[in-house]
Amino acid sequence: MTEESTNVMDAIRVGENGKLATCSGKQLEKIPADMYKKTGTQIETIDLTFNNISTLEGLNRYSNLKELVLDNNQIESIEALDPTELGQLETLWLNNNKISKLENLLTHLSKFPKLRYLSLLKNPVAPNEFSGGSREDYINFRLYVLYRLKNLKFLDSRQVSSKERKRADENGQYCKVIDIDVDSENIEQSIPTDIPVTDKKKGKKGKETHSYFGYTKNVYKGSHSEGNRFIRNKDL
Repeated sequence: MTEESTNVMDAIRVGENGKLATCSGKQLEKIPADMYKKTGTQIETIDLTFNNISTLEGLNRYSNLKELVLDNNQIESIEALDPTELGQLETLWLNNNKISKLENLLTHLSKFPKLRYLSLLKNPVAPNEFSGGSREDYINFRLYVLYRLKNLKFLDSRQVSSKERKRADENGQYCKVIDIDVDSENIEQSIPTDIPVTDKKKGKKGKETHSYFGYTKNVYKGSHSEGNRFIRNKDL
């Protein structure tokens, strides 16, 4: 084991009677290959916030994992997470990463049968008012995500109400956010005529919408959650 690997292993903390593993702020670019040797595979919560992780290879051995906190990393895709191996996963925090392909993300997340809590704050897939979007953009985003993920109880900074769930079930399919190539000669052909479109590109009269926005208190207990840091900002 190299000195660097030894330092990383020393930085991993195990708590809550062997159910929680944390390794935050260590500039990790990937999951330590030998992490399981220190944590064991019975871990239920893993916190890897404030690193530079871009690949999620190495987490599938944690078959008892219920909570995975990956805020403030460089993640573009979660497809390395195997839903057949991580079938107990209930909570996934992905705030402040680089996820830009919403369809790919939702298709993969729909394969996790117990997923109930999801946060995507400050990712390119999530529109917000701070970067030129609108409240309507974010509402449409929520409705579409809830339409695709029928079992979610909590999305971003807000619990899913029965009213919002009903609205998502009835109208969510029409709230899909799509990318529009404003320079394309065939732009009219690229826009579905039967659904309302939220424009994510910046055109002559359009607005650029990406990143995050939240409205109410976050219930996640993790001390490093980007969602918690955001909600506690008194300037909002």
